[in-house]
Amino acid sequence: MIAASRADPTLREGEARPRVPPCHRVPQEGEALTIWLARRDEDLAGELPPLRVLHEDPWLIAVDKPAGLLAHPVRFDRRVSVVTLVRSRFEAEGSDVRPTLSHRLDRETSGVLLLAKDARTDRLVKRAFETRQVEKSYLAVVRGAPDWEELDLDAPVGKAPDSEIGLKQAVVRGGQPARTRFRVEERARGCALVRAWPHTGRMHQIRVHLDHLGLPLVGDKVYGRPAACFLDFLERGLSDEWLSELELPRHALHAAGIALRHPETGEPLALESPLPADLRSFLDGRTEIAAP
Repeated sequence: MIAASRADPTLREGEARPRVPPCHRVPQEGEALTIWLARRDEDLAGELPPLRVLHEDPWLIAVDKPAGLLAHPVRFDRRVSVVTLVRSRFEAEGSDVRPTLSHRLDRETSGVLLLAKDARTDRLVKRAFETRQVEKSYLAVVRGAPDWEELDLDAPVGKAPDSEIGLKQAVVRGGQPARTRFRVEERARGCALVRAWPHTGRMHQIRVHLDHLGLPLVGDKVYGRPAACFLDFLERGLSDEWLSELELPRHALHAAGIALRHPETGEPLALESPLPADLRSFLDGRTEIAAP
């Protein structure tokens, strides 16, 4: 059997390719192959879901990305993305504006996503992110009960040793410097809502730091669960058994806010997105308990 149905775990979430390289060998009778066919953006015209715009001006557009929507098209996966949706809107209006992402969010992460409408603005905004002139805040629903109300964690992040999941990170000696500030917003039975302010931008930083604290995200398939959870999800999708353990079909992380100085006007710009309905419903379904 050719293991072409399992995506390579060294890729970022949302991107997939066969483990077996093209033309590796001639498949034999009875063997299974998975083939990815790239689709043109225009082929997706009838599949475009609505996308909430949080802010728009002549230089920038900010949207509220729902969980499960790709931020941008990736190889072997031409499903609808934020970039597809935003550009399609401008094309429908007869405009030649083709906004580009100023930063990224994982497919399962919801919340504020900022795009630039021209190359100059794109450079300025990306420079602001790189020089840490942008403040980002996230809301996370975690499993467990924090024994603190506020915490500033400074712990280096790097590739997780001996993990079957190539993209998995961990707090490791010699990793890249990583710092996150946390504050408990709500407590409920078996979980809590935590606000996070990342001071650095390491891969999966908030998820890694929370897992390091023994508080993995509800719904996280990579952190807080055995590797089989994520690998099975890649190969067969999310099973009822894993969903029962995860409690949510996606990891409970939401990009709640971005604050920066406007790259053209210099005025403060604050973009906010409320906790989405799926995470709010999950919290409301738990019996609230008093904070210690």
